[in-house]
Amino acid sequence: MKKTLFRSVAVAAVVAATSLPSYAATLDFSGLPFSNGNPLVLSNATLTNLTGSTIFVGAGSAGQADGFCFAGSGCAADGRIDFNSAVTNLSFDADGWNPGDSVLISAFKGAVLLGSILSAADEHLDFSGFGVVTSLVFDDQNSTGAGVGYSTFDFSVRNNVPEPGSLALVLLGMGAIIGRRRMAPK
Repeated sequence: MKKTLFRSVAVAAVVAATSLPSYAATLDFSGLPFSNGNPLVLSNATLTNLTGSTIFVGAGSAGQADGFCFAGSGCAADGRIDFNSAVTNLSFDADGWNPGDSVLISAFKGAVLLGSILSAADEHLDFSGFGVVTSLVFDDQNSTGAGVGYSTFDFSVRNNVPEPGSLALVLLGMGAIIGRRRMAPK
C-alpha cells in the first residue's frame, strides 16, 4: 500500500514539474507605421508576405487597430505567421471581404499540417480544435478589390520552462515524502 502511494505521489510530482503553464497573448502592432517591410518581426511572432514585400498594419488594413494584411494588389497576397512559441486556443477575425473572395488558412505544428479552414466572408475563425500550432499559412485563393485583412488574434502561449517556484515546491514535497518513508517504523 505504501509503495503504491509513494509511486502515485512521485508520478503526480513529475507531471506537475513538467507541465507547462500558459498565458493569454495577442499580436501587438502598437507603435508600428501603416506600411512595414518584409518580414515583420513582432514580440511573439514573425509575419512574412510570401507574394509581396509589404505588410500593412492598423485599422486601414483590416478595419481594426489590431489588424494587418499581406499587401500585394491591395491586401490580396499570400502570407505566413511563425509563432515564437507554440500556441493553443488560437482564434482571429477575417475582415474586408468582397463577393467571391476566399483564403485557405492552414495550421501547422512544425512541418506537420494540422488542418485548414477556407474562409470566404467576414467571420471569426477558431483554430483551437487544431491543438498546438506553431505557424499559419494564408493562401489567397481568389481575392478581388481590396483583399482580406486579419485582426483580433487571441491565443495561449505555452511556456517552455517550468516556473522555478513550482519546481522547487514539488522537489521539496518529494523530499519530505522520501524522508517520512525512511523514518517510518518497519
